[in-house]
Amino acid sequence: MRNLAEQIQSCLSDVCCPLWYPGLAELLVAEGQRRLDTSGSGYSTSRHLRAVDPAAVIDVAPENGTYGPHLRIEFMPGPVSAGFLDRGIIPARLDQVNGDLLATLSHSSSLIGIVPSLCDTVGRLALSVHILHVDDPSYDVSFSDPSIPFSVFVSAATGTTAAARMAEAVIHESMHLQLTLIENTVPLVRNSLTKHYSPWKRELRPVSGIVHALYVFRVIDHWLQRLEMNGSLASYARHRRVQIAADVRELDLAKYSDDLTDAGVTLVGRLAPGDMLSVVRR
Repeated sequence: MRNLAEQIQSCLSDVCCPLWYPGLAELLVAEGQRRLDTSGSGYSTSRHLRAVDPAAVIDVAPENGTYGPHLRIEFMPGPVSAGFLDRGIIPARLDQVNGDLLATLSHSSSLIGIVPSLCDTVGRLALSVHILHVDDPSYDVSFSDPSIPFSVFVSAATGTTAAARMAEAVIHESMHLQLTLIENTVPLVRNSLTKHYSPWKRELRPVSGIVHALYVFRVIDHWLQRLEMNGSLASYARHRRVQIAADVRELDLAKYSDDLTDAGVTLVGRLAPGDMLSVVRR
């Protein structure tokens, strides 16, 4: 039986395997929970950070008759929430979440479920979902932290594309968590000090952050490709795919090879558009 590192290497090199690596998340989460000495049923952000129970939890199911992950919306006690304020992160309180938002989250779950294997991966990784309070709901904010390994934070969106935007945010942060869990076993970056231009941040960033962004947005692009088949959201999906493609085109992948491990080169080679493959091969 192959160990976890061998399973990861196999997924990275298998050109037929979807980029969210169906089945791998179960192994990654099991290893992550082993290191935390906790189980999936016992995990919460509140317990992980302060060893206290959440102030409240709401289980959001997908819309009737559809497939999607059950989103466990966690609300942290005041002292735990206060610890995020110095990062500019403001978790919403229970009294700030209404029925409309919960309905949007239910729709978001159903949208994630349009790619069933991706849905299963997200469901295993995002064990606690937190809603962020933002002043402008038209501006999307999401957040995750490797030190909180199974928690994602997304802002409450409004408007006709709100469910799609929140679904994308949950996928986005879940994929960050997955890649971090992969890196805990199979390092992808050899030199973490070198910085390269990031089209997403519009500044120089460590190569690890750029690889994370490239991975996350390529997964999202595959999900959006399926979302294009949804009549009411097809325009949104096409617009986002054009944005993502333009950003990826700004990457200078030829400069990354020396900063990546062999596994990192393999991953970036899979993530690169076809006509950019040669620049990431050693």
